[in-house]
This record gives sequence, structure tokens and C-alpha cells, in this order.
Amino acid sequence: MTVPSSSFDVTVALGALDPALSGRAARTRLGKPYLPGLAGFGVSDSAGMQARLYANRKYVGIDIEHLDRPDLAVRQQRLAAWLARRDRVVVDFLAGWVAREACAKSVGLGLLHALPRLSITGARPLGLGGAEIGLVFSRWSFVARCERVGRVLLCGCYRQEFGRPRICLLQSCDRGPRPPQ
Repeated sequence: MTVPSSSFDVTVALGALDPALSGRAARTRLGKPYLPGLAGFGVSDSAGMQARLYANRKYVGIDIEHLDRPDLAVRQQRLAAWLARRDRVVVDFLAGWVAREACAKSVGLGLLHALPRLSITGARPLGLGGAEIGLVFSRWSFVARCERVGRVLLCGCYRQEFGRPRICLLQSCDRGPRPPQ
């Protein structure tokens, strides 16, 4: 008999875009990537960076956005009021955007299907410009943990009932060719 793990572990790998990953990950009928034999998996990319999330629970998602993305101001101007109409608290636009996208990915839906049923219900600051954002999707409560890592805003999302995860962030440091010794 297998005893389920009582802990919730999340590993996030952040590095350069890995196009080979797309070929290894299978997809659900709704398009969510998964790795056979792994309870929770998510992937996101932005401006040549990729974040992969591995967890021992389902209903986890990840999203990243590059802070220098040129269309962010236009996106904010077009969407901020529409997105905030269901929210109970005001949050920074970009943090709210990546939290919403990570939450939609955690349930395997695209943003167009998830946004009408998503609302931000709470937020608390974390050190160094991060935030923990509470969301409700239909009848489920989620927590999105957003943190700035270099020039990227990284957000992992999970069902609130899982409790606080142990998070391990792995970063690859591609610094180009090294000078001869």
C-alpha cells in the first residue's frame, strides 16, 4: 500500500528556452502540458526565458513575463479595468496578470475561458517586491506566489487547500563563452 505524501513540494527551473521540452511533454485534450508519471507540471516562456514547474500535486501552474516586454503598457491600458471588475482587492497589473495566467494554467484552461470565472480576493506583500495573491476560480481557492527574478516576473499557482509548499528555485546561468585560462 502506498501512503500519500503529506508534504507539498514544488521545484521551479528557470533558464534559457528549451525547445526540446515541447516534444517531450504530452498535452491534455484542453492543451495543458504534462509529463507522464508526474502529478504536477507546468511550463511558460517569455522573451527567450523558460520556467518549468514540477510538483507532487495536481492543479499547479506557472507563468512568467519579461519586465521589458514592449506591449505591457498597451495591455494594461486595454485590459486593467475589465480584469479588475470581479476583483475584491487592487493589485499591480502585471502581478495580477501573471497570477491569473498561472491560475488558468493550473486548471488546464486558456485565458479566454478562465478569465470570466477568475477573481483576485486578497494579496499580501513578500520581501523584495514579491506578492502572494489569493484567487478564486469558480468554487476553488488558489494562491499565486509572484516574485521578480532578474528581469522576469515569475508566478507559481496552486490550490489553497494544499497548504504552503516547499519551493526550490533552480536557475541556469548561461554567461556565454568563458575566457581561456
